[in-house]
Amino acid sequence: MSELRFDVVGAAGPKRYFEALAPEQLGHAYLFTGPSGVGKKTFARRLAQSLLCLAPKAGVVGYDGTCASCGLFRGENSRHPDFIEHEGTLKIGDPNARAGFYESEQFSARDLVHQLSMQSYSGGKRVLLLGDVAFATHEAANALLKFLEEPPRGVVMVLTTATPGRLLATIRSRAIEVRFPILSTAQVREVLGIMHYGDADAEAAAALSDGSVDRALAVLEGEEESL
Repeated sequence: MSELRFDVVGAAGPKRYFEALAPEQLGHAYLFTGPSGVGKKTFARRLAQSLLCLAPKAGVVGYDGTCASCGLFRGENSRHPDFIEHEGTLKIGDPNARAGFYESEQFSARDLVHQLSMQSYSGGKRVLLLGDVAFATHEAANALLKFLEEPPRGVVMVLTTATPGRLLATIRSRAIEVRFPILSTAQVREVLGIMHYGDADAEAAAALSDGSVDRALAVLEGEEESL
């Protein structure tokens, strides 16, 4: 059996939760909650890579990084056909919101239903990540509810949000919530180091980050006054 990896800075608790699951115990929908910039989407991507990795493993968590499936996760522009990711802000009942699932992308409820109905490219699981979920049109919310009530076989959906209280209660109650804590200053500094920021810059930004990599990056880019 290959040596498997699964490292996300500051996510020891969520990792322990998934490590305790047998494959048959994996749910069809998870809601990752916690402040912005604490690794929710990074963890979701690593979880997707684990679920789609071709290396044999007894549990849910871990990927070898060398198989053909893992190769499709390498690089910023890489795309795995069984991993669908959309980021933005879902609009739930916002009368001033533009049509579509996301404000920044015209990803509609119809698109979601279509993608959920597609068969797995590899014959295994499919993973859908909807990042920064907070608001959605009623049409989109209904599409999500339909998935949560009648999940397609082999599909795992991960929703992430920093504002779970703004989600429809019917959506929140049907997904398994996994909470992510704020990061320590040392953990923010570690993430910035992984992103190749210099020691001095990483140290200064981490000290002002309030436990959020997003805030640290805003500091580094001179945008902290707008936060």
